[in-house]
Formats: sequence, structure tokens, C-alpha cells
Amino acid sequence: MKKQLKDRLAVHLARPQGSDDDPEAFERWARTIVLVEFPSPLLATGLELIDVPGYSKTDHASLKAIREEFFNAYRPNGVIFCYTNAAFSDGEVEAMPEMIRSLPKDWCDIKEALFFAQTKSSKAVVAMNKEIDPCEEVPESVINDHLADCYSKLKSSPVFSSLSSSISIDERRFANVNSLHFIKYPDSKENKYIFKQFIDRLIKWIVRLLQIQWDPVFVLIELECHTVSVKIESMQLRIDLTTESGFDSLKEEFDQMVATDFVKKINNSMSTIVGGIPASIKRALESHPKCIESFQQEILKSNKSDDAPGILSQTMAFLHKKSIDKVLTEVETCVEKEISAIIGSIMENDDDFESTIMKNSLVAMERTLKTSLATQLSTAISSTISTSVFGAVIQHFNIPSRSFFAPKIDLKTQIEMYPDSIDTISMMKDISQVVSERFRIYKTFIELQLVRFDRLTKESKMLQRDIDIALTSYQLLYINTLALNSRLHFPFDNIELDQLSSVAVANGDIGPVWHYKSSLAMM
Repeated sequence: MKKQLKDRLAVHLARPQGSDDDPEAFERWARTIVLVEFPSPLLATGLELIDVPGYSKTDHASLKAIREEFFNAYRPNGVIFCYTNAAFSDGEVEAMPEMIRSLPKDWCDIKEALFFAQTKSSKAVVAMNKEIDPCEEVPESVINDHLADCYSKLKSSPVFSSLSSSISIDERRFANVNSLHFIKYPDSKENKYIFKQFIDRLIKWIVRLLQIQWDPVFVLIELECHTVSVKIESMQLRIDLTTESGFDSLKEEFDQMVATDFVKKINNSMSTIVGGIPASIKRALESHPKCIESFQQEILKSNKSDDAPGILSQTMAFLHKKSIDKVLTEVETCVEKEISAIIGSIMENDDDFESTIMKNSLVAMERTLKTSLATQLSTAISSTISTSVFGAVIQHFNIPSRSFFAPKIDLKTQIEMYPDSIDTISMMKDISQVVSERFRIYKTFIELQLVRFDRLTKESKMLQRDIDIALTSYQLLYINTLALNSRLHFPFDNIELDQLSSVAVANGDIGPVWHYKSSLAMM
């Protein structure tokens, strides 16, 4: 059997003669993938072990590219770094950085996914290192001391100081092994002990990788089941409100939510922004004194001091270009940011019936109007602010033409005398009207959603039964997920589900374990 397997593998794995001197032939051979299936309990779990070309100073140049291409294409859950020199020096020191570079940049956490196997440890090696007669029995304590020595040499290797950010050496992810000696001397209890020690640590490491891989999946399923269950339970509470009086009450409740959670928040936020506009305009007007003097001189040289409308037009164009436009752009950015944050909260939350209705209403409104509510509000509010600011600035600088160039009221003096001509109270009234108008449209879409829900609940005789079935199904899925999560972390053969109390119960050597949602309690 062993000879047949060896002969079959040799056909595909043996290096072709002359390939060392033929780069193309070597690369063709190195790129050959050989699939070996073997009846093993470990492999029966779905585990795949892949032997990738290692590293050596005499490596063919193509091997580096092959390693990188493989890791980017296959992306394994973990990597076993095998090395022969217990001192972990020379070749091993050079091989480690090369392997790290071969891994994908966005690969999983290398600290957990790397296992070190020193592959030349056997009874004979331990006996020689500890000066014990090879024919004598080697105590397990001595084998353990040898394992600790090898691990200490690995951990103290200088190569890891430069890779400290990506590599973590841990005793749980290290083992000695010599598979060939284990196979060649099957009656040696020392070799059996070394191999069993290796397999135990290897399996625990593999299980840990599976936990890391599947924990997020189970958490997502649990959260989704919980979220949907809350939605269903919330809907159950609302079904009784679909009478005529109940529907009106529900509509009033949503109107109040819109007024409190959105209209009031937006108005408060805009009030803060608007309150700072006069001071910002004042600072902006005073920020270019030299440009103002140059502009004033150009007006004087033009000999058009009697053309008040023309001068006002040029003055406003100058002030907008140099100062006001910058302020309005900053204000527009702040308005857009605040509105987007407040409106965005509608889309982020759909944990219950109310949130789902509001989110669906927003989606329907934006689909119908071909633009987002946040954009509508931001554009309208920014336009209102710009109009108010422009009118207020014109009001201050629009003086009689006969006195425009009087020494005490030239442009520079006018800027110095600039009052708070911007009426922030009136501006906020206009903004509040804009906000109310947009949310009046939004409340119309909310009402349409409620009417649809009302019709469905009244017309569907099966609705209550469907809701009960859905709720039970999600709760059962939730419990099954807890059971699988328990099985992932604890090696129990039998896990019972208590659907009434949402508890997964497992029985093992340590006694029963109850898994409540994400917490564990042992009795």
C-alpha cells in the first residue's frame, strides 16, 4: 500500500531530470497541482492540507511568484511554518520575512493564523541533546523540556523583532514533530508522545481558526434574528390600532415623532449656524484691506462718481468675490453636513415598526421626487440664507450717490461701520417654513405607508397567523444559532434546545452548560 502510494505520487511529484538547468521546465513542474485524497478522520471534517513550496537561498526565481499567486488565489485560513533547525537561524530567518511578503496584504490576522512546527524532533534527537543513551527510555518530562527549549529559541530569534507588528509567537501555536520517525518506529512511545502532542496543539489551533472564522457569522445571524423578532413583535402591537380611532392615533404619533426627532433638531441646528453668520460676514469683509484700497482707487480713477447704481453693482461684485461667497460656501457646507446627519438617522435605524415605516416612507419619497430629502432641504435652506445675506449687504452699502465718495463714508469706512444688518430672526422664520414644507410632504408619504399597512391588516385574515409563524421561526433559528455557536466553542455531543426560555443546554464532563444569547454560565 505504502509503496503503491509512493510510486503514484512520484509520477507527479518527482523533479524531472534536467529541470534544474531548464527554467521553463522547472516552472511547469513547480506549478503542477497534485490532489491527494486519504481516508482520515481529520480530513473528513472538510479540512484541506496544502503543501506549498518552501524557501531556500538556492530557490528558483519562479517559486517566489508561485507562492504569492497561490496565497492570493487560495487565501487559506491558516499557515503552518515548518522548519528543521531548532535554533531557527540562517535559512529560517530569511524564510520568515519572505513568507510574510507572500501573503495577501488584506489577509486575516497573521498573529492567530500562523503555527510553527519544528519538524526534526524525535526520541533520537531528544536523547542526543540530553545526553541519554538512545536505547534507554526518555521520560516525558525530558521531552517537554526539549519542547520548551525549542520554543525559547524560536521566540528569541532576532527575525521577529523586525516583524513584531505582524507576528505573535505563542506556545499554543508551536509544536515539535517528526512524522517520518513516528511512522518508521511505530512502537516507540516517545515518538508517539511527541506526535500526539503535535496533533493536540494543531487541532486546538485549527479549532481556534474556525472560531475566529465563524464567530462573526453567528453573531450576524443572532443580531438579524433579534432585529426581525423585534420588528414582528412591534407590528403585533400595532395591529390592534388599525381601527378608525386607532389609525388616527397612530398617525398623530408619527406626526409627533417627525416634529420632535427631525423638524425640531434641524431648526435648532440651523439656528446655531445662522446665529454665527453676521460675525462671519464682518470678519470676511475686514480680511482684505489692501484689496479694498486698490478697488477704491480704481473707482476714483474711473471718474464715474455720479453713477451710484453702477458703483453699487461693482462694489457688490467685488465684495462677493473677495469675502461673502467664501462665507456662504462655508455655511452651505455646514448646512449640508448637519442635514445629512439628521436625515441619515432615518435610514440607519429600522429595528421596530415605527422606524421601518419612516425608512420606507423616506425611500418612497426620494424615489418619487428623484432627489433625496437631505438634498432638498440643504438646497432650499442654503438658498434662503444666501438671499437674506445678499439683501442685507446691499441694504448697508446702498447709500446716496452724492455722498458715496465723501471721505468719512468711503468703502473702507463703510466696512468698518458694518452693522448686524442681517436679520437672523427673520431668516430663521423663513428657514423654519422651508423645513416645515418639506416635512409636510414627508408626512404625506408616511400616511400613505400607514394606509397601506391598515389595508393589509384589515384585508388579510391570515396576517396574525403568518406573524406568529414568522416570529416562532426566527426565534427557533436564533436558538439553533446559539446551539451551533456552543458546539463551536465547547466539544459537546448533545445540545438540547429550550425554545421557551431561549437557552441552549449542553451536557459534558464538566456538567450542564447554559448558553444565554452571547453569555455562558456553567453549573
